[in-house]
Amino acid sequence: MGQENNHWSQLWNLRMPKRIRCFMWLLQHDRLLTNSRFHRMQLRFPFCHQCEESVETTLHVMRDCPLAKVVWVNKFRARYWEVFLIVIICNSG
Repeated sequence: MGQENNHWSQLWNLRMPKRIRCFMWLLQHDRLLTNSRFHRMQLRFPFCHQCEESVETTLHVMRDCPLAKVVWVNKFRARYWEVFLIVIICNSG
């Protein structure tokens, strides 16, 4: 728990807009309002509206959806893309 609090403290102290810090907190704690989450509340079908290929989880929204891949590939240089994927995979487990 101490390490988790340390990560949170580091995140909260970053110099960025509060809305981005809050988004990062939601992402870190798997609290994004995805279709998968709504489906558990029996409010929606769990599938992604963009690709309709798989269940819309946080990981799908941030990495696996073809639309997300286009966004991230355009934001990161090719040499950083694999590192970005590994970081998300390691932190999602």
